[in-house]
Amino acid sequence: MDVFADIGARNKGVVIHHWDTDGIVSAAILRNYFRQEYPGITVDLFMPTITNYYLTPDQYDYLQAQGYEFIITCDLNFPGDTVQGLAQRWPGQVYFFDHHHHPAPHANVHYYNMEHPACASHIAERLALPFDVLPVIAMVGDREEGIQQDKLYYPHVQAVMAEHGLTFSQLLEARR
Repeated sequence: MDVFADIGARNKGVVIHHWDTDGIVSAAILRNYFRQEYPGITVDLFMPTITNYYLTPDQYDYLQAQGYEFIITCDLNFPGDTVQGLAQRWPGQVYFFDHHHHPAPHANVHYYNMEHPACASHIAERLALPFDVLPVIAMVGDREEGIQQDKLYYPHVQAVMAEHGLTFSQLLEARR
């Protein structure tokens, strides 16, 4: 199922992402996905001020001034008032991806939340994309050595290491 099927004829959107490895990789996966599946749609990337888990009034104004027709957030632990603010400004066109945060649902937001080792792996799974280097680096970035204990997802890490001749230490270093 294409989670973005209802974007339809819209031309311009933005991915608002976290500033860590998982957030950056999640944004890259989404941008690559749109370039391949929706080549006529421009998707920009936007990162809130580092350490802020909310948008400032100036950032809301900036996003509105860009003429974005839809918003995708990924790996951001936005509080309810930020989600509410996005939903009011872009009704029905806010897509919220996360892997450890379950906010109170808002009628105008499409929620894709699932317990996952990383937001990027959740996005890859949701969009039926392969678990290649990008989601693996995100999983290692978020879980570090802890991913080795994950019986469901660590085999994906091992497969990427084998395919690319990488060690776990190299993946840990790559996430920095």
